[in-house]
Amino acid sequence: MRSALLALILTLAACAPSAKTTINYAYSNTADDIQTNPQRYKLLAAYLSKAVGVPVNVVPTAGYGPVVEAMRAGKVDIATVGPLTYLIAAQKGGVEPLVIRGRASGPATYQSCIFVRNDSPIRTLEELVRDRAKYTFAFVDPASTSGHIIPRAFLESQGVDVEKDFRKMFFSSSHPTSLYTVIGGKVDAAAAMPAMIHTMEGNGKIKPGQVRILWESSEIPASPVVVRIALPADLKNKLRQAYFDMPKAAPDVVAALQVTTADPDYRYFPATDAMFDGLRKIARDLKNVKILE
Repeated sequence: MRSALLALILTLAACAPSAKTTINYAYSNTADDIQTNPQRYKLLAAYLSKAVGVPVNVVPTAGYGPVVEAMRAGKVDIATVGPLTYLIAAQKGGVEPLVIRGRASGPATYQSCIFVRNDSPIRTLEELVRDRAKYTFAFVDPASTSGHIIPRAFLESQGVDVEKDFRKMFFSSSHPTSLYTVIGGKVDAAAAMPAMIHTMEGNGKIKPGQVRILWESSEIPASPVVVRIALPADLKNKLRQAYFDMPKAAPDVVAALQVTTADPDYRYFPATDAMFDGLRKIARDLKNVKILE
């Protein structure tokens, strides 16, 4: 009897899921400054490793799409993604929001914009829309919220079929690239985050006034940190708490992350799926492209 019981215990132990030994954290270089992103995320990974007691590996990706697929395949456990990327990942399954950045007053928001070079003959948004057949236009990434979905929805509301009506439409792959292509005269107009433009002016990457904003959107929920649903519940709780504790526990990490925002009192709040319902409706209502079911 004793030997049979021992055999049963050993069998159950062999079948039990093993503890998580590493956490893979993905980020996309489309999110902000492509040169300082790696340093920021290495600091964040080191902090999270210590806070949760599990090594955190940093996994850079070339765009939003690869992050979604890597999480679906179980190769990535946690990621900072754009709001639309979260909706796509949630629709495909296996992903849930963990936290969202914010300020003392609550969760943060940001905006989208359409801009041109300062010396562009396009003086107003109305001119861009009216004479669109003459001009080229750049979005950021198909899964970018501020760099694609929001400006596309707005242009559609103005009667613009972006694939057919512009002389040429393409995706630049990153917000900074969209900015540089406009400044360099390779594209007539583009969409991006206005906060990114202001940040790059402030850190000397571009000269103030090199571009002119024609339109800004209403407020959009900030990018969430998302996790695989399959992660152990206690590990997700530890990760969430680590973000809540970050302002006091790791002010150096907060300072590094805060460089990409204008938010004072940088902190994190619980994120819920319902926060993104408004954006979900916008994505579903698009006329000329199907992003969400």
